[in-house]
Amino acid sequence: YILYQQFCDRFGLKAKTKRKLPIGYNVIFNRKMATLPWNTGELAHRFLWADNADAISRLYAGTPALKGDFTRTGKRTKRGALDDGVNSVTRFYLN
Repeated sequence: YILYQQFCDRFGLKAKTKRKLPIGYNVIFNRKMATLPWNTGELAHRFLWADNADAISRLYAGTPALKGDFTRTGKRTKRGALDDGVNSVTRFYLN
């Protein structure tokens, strides 16, 4: 919350200032989700990010990272929820 306040203060985003934002900031805030300009790059980045999370989680907790399905596909699936349940029980048992 404090970082959000600092961001708003720095760029004058508070309603009481009534300062106009440059066009670049308006475009950024109107976007729903930040994406890379090419689809294959975004997909590769998501899988790389998820694989890295799995590797770190295996070192730290002994199981793959939770919510990996969401990181890879952008959607929460029943299979992913089941995998997370199994991983959580395994973590509880191991630790």
